[in-house]
Amino acid sequence: MAVEFGAVTSLIAPDEKTFSYLENKKFAPKGDDFLTAVKEWGSLSRTQRQSLTK
Repeated sequence: MAVEFGAVTSLIAPDEKTFSYLENKKFAPKGDDFLTAVKEWGSLSRTQRQSLTK
C-alpha cells in the first residue's frame, strides 16, 4: 500500500519463505549466527497487524 500513498520505499516483515531464501546466500550469516539473525529478524514482525477495510 505504500506506493498508493506516494511512498518511495516500504518495509515488509520477513517470513519463513524469506529466511529460507537467505539461508545459503553468499553474504548471509552462517550456522549459529544465521539462527540468531533469524530470531532477531523474526521479532520485526511481532507488531499488531492491521486489516485494510473500506
